Amino acid sequence: MIDRLNQNKFWYFMLILLCLTVFIDFQGISAQTAVGMDDPVFKKPLLKDNLPKDFLETLIKMKEIDFFKLNFVQRKKLKALKNPLVSEGLFVYLKDLGMVWEISEPISALYKIGPAGQLLTDGDMTPENQRQALLYKEILSPLLLIIQLDLKLLADEFELFFQLEEKEKWSVGLIPRKIPLALWIRSIKIQGEKNNWIKTISILETKENSTIITFSENNPGNEKGFYQKRYFNKAD
Repeated sequence: MIDRLNQNKFWYFMLILLCLTVFIDFQGISAQTAVGMDDPVFKKPLLKDNLPKDFLETLIKMKEIDFFKLNFVQRKKLKALKNPLVSEGLFVYLKDLGMVWEISEPISALYKIGPAGQLLTDGDMTPENQRQALLYKEILSPLLLIIQLDLKLLADEFELFFQLEEKEKWSVGLIPRKIPLALWIRSIKIQGEKNNWIKTISILETKENSTIITFSENNPGNEKGFYQKRYFNKAD
């Protein structure tokens, strides 16, 4: 009788614990909608069947680009760490070939995304490199969809927001619609200028971590043919 009573208490305790866990998870998912909404761009939602003219004009100009290279500095703020993790490198876009994210500091790493958003690899990868590659794929894929003007797929994957400032600066806001990305990322904000194209990417995660990537123009020198050969072994 005593064992049965103790067993019942145990399962009653487990039921309470499960309910608390579900409640906490529900609160966390609800917070995803609120966090990041203070930014003005998230107050201007887009309807995929009624996209504003200024938004389409901005994207059409992007689609005309067939090559660019930008330096980047990435600062990732983790809740558990006092100072952000900083990395830097080169970001390259080649139309019909894809995107390249090459980290030069603090350690070297290379990640490539194909024109269909697929992860490209040069041989075997360690589990950690594979995880990092998938992480960058999730970050770069929506950017690729914006450049390619694939608005239908973009709208299927994200809630869309857009703000045009002073007719020169623009912001695109993205909130993931689907799991697993929605469980990891609360929002993505991409900012750019018409003359310099992209300036920053800001990412808010569900676990109070955040990443800000700032871009700057790469010095003139090696051009399209060089990077086609270097990253994709393609002749100009």
